[in-house]
Amino acid sequence: MKKIALFLCITMIYATSCSKDDNESSSSDKIIGTWVETKSIVRSDNSVYEEFEISEMEGKTTYYADGSTEAFTDFGSIDGLWVNLGGGIYKITLWGFSGEGLIEFIGDNEMRAESEGFNYNNGETIDLYRYYSKID
Repeated sequence: MKKIALFLCITMIYATSCSKDDNESSSSDKIIGTWVETKSIVRSDNSVYEEFEISEMEGKTTYYADGSTEAFTDFGSIDGLWVNLGGGIYKITLWGFSGEGLIEFIGDNEMRAESEGFNYNNGETIDLYRYYSKID
């Protein structure tokens, strides 16, 4: 279970901060607010490898207008940074790791984060799709 939690944390980072100098965030960015991850789908070779249902506290993340973020995991609260790079691409830094990924907003209260071509610890290349609902 710890491997799965760590994997999900790392891929959350990979899925989506940069220095504040480059931060294009504003109070009108759709990502601002509190989001709860509802599920993650891992695909390998274009087939579903694993699908995870996420507990509310495990997948809760708040994005603030100043470019900061706070993620809540089984390990506690983690502070980080986010930046909108444009074209639906976001960069997020948590736990000293940063990554970029496409975030698609589905209406005002749903989003999907994509991480494609992620190299998993067994050497396998996977794609990860994470789904979120906005709660605040």
